[in-house]
Amino acid sequence: MRIGIISYDYAPAIGGMGIVARQYVERMRQMFPEHSIIVIAPGAAAEDRVSWLARFRFRKTGGCPLFSLVLSFRLGSIIRKHRLDVLHVHAGSGGVFLLRKPHCPLVVTAHHTYRQEATYVFLHQPLKRLWKILMGRLEQRTYRMADAVVAVSQDTANALSEDYGIQKAKIQVIENPVTIPAGDSSISKDYSSILYVGRLEERKGSWTILQAMDLLRMRFPSIMLTVVGSNLIGPAVERFITEKNLGKHIQLLGFVDQERYESERRRAGIVVVPSLLEGFGLVAAEAMADGACVVASDAPGLRSLIKDKETGLLFGSGDSESCASAIEWALRNSLEAALIGQRAAADIRVRCDITERTKDLEGVMRGAII
Repeated sequence: MRIGIISYDYAPAIGGMGIVARQYVERMRQMFPEHSIIVIAPGAAAEDRVSWLARFRFRKTGGCPLFSLVLSFRLGSIIRKHRLDVLHVHAGSGGVFLLRKPHCPLVVTAHHTYRQEATYVFLHQPLKRLWKILMGRLEQRTYRMADAVVAVSQDTANALSEDYGIQKAKIQVIENPVTIPAGDSSISKDYSSILYVGRLEERKGSWTILQAMDLLRMRFPSIMLTVVGSNLIGPAVERFITEKNLGKHIQLLGFVDQERYESERRRAGIVVVPSLLEGFGLVAAEAMADGACVVASDAPGLRSLIKDKETGLLFGSGDSESCASAIEWALRNSLEAALIGQRAAADIRVRCDITERTKDLEGVMRGAII
């Protein structure tokens, strides 16, 4: 089977979609050496980078829609060039859409949708919301053309069915794989250590955790939040920290390499994921696999991943007081928080095993050809 993997975000990865796409490619090449896998993406690691125009705009504003437009015009020649038997497209916000049906079976993985962003992130920003709705019409076309659709969470599957009218029988939920940390899974956790991982931006719910820290600092004078991720909000973050006298309570590390990220994640007893929307919640799943007590918003993606008070703690999405209360509970009940982390690790290591999930995905692609 000759498989074409199409993703705007591949390598170097921009976010979770790129990480997952590359994990699947690497594991599928190991497990199914009889298949030929050709990656079609603007990144340097791809076998086919589509065109100089797409490469020029890679990681720039508007780059993703431009890549999809160029790809749609070149799709036929790409299929013939690589003699592809099936296409697997990573779609969703930040993903790829197609304007025409390819001349081979099409499998589309939906990470999360533009329509979800319009509903959960940009409801009160009319121009951005309109743009997301328009982009949603394009991705809806892609899902309707697909022979099979993979959703990375049950929430994403529900959105495809309810918002875009995709037949439920056409959708299969395959949760994202998570790389299980090597070494001793019982590494000592610091349950006074709080970690936030992700870009500082609106969709990630960054203000929710920052405002929650302002509420918590009076009750816990030694509380410390470590923030790992690029600041896309800008100077307003530093101003907030200064005005609220949070300098001793919030450490901004910015972007760090993988080794530092894993070190911070494995040490932290409490990992906060306040996103307004996730397709799956890769950061949360990785922290759960490490045995952390994950405190997450009750938002699409995350609420599919976490069972409240069993494998994590959920709080009201966008509600800083609810977030602060959940963190306070974990701080005051460290033994119970540790048990939650242990249950979460056991759960994720089964649900998100990369070998099993790769088998599932290969089966969907094989089934699309039959």
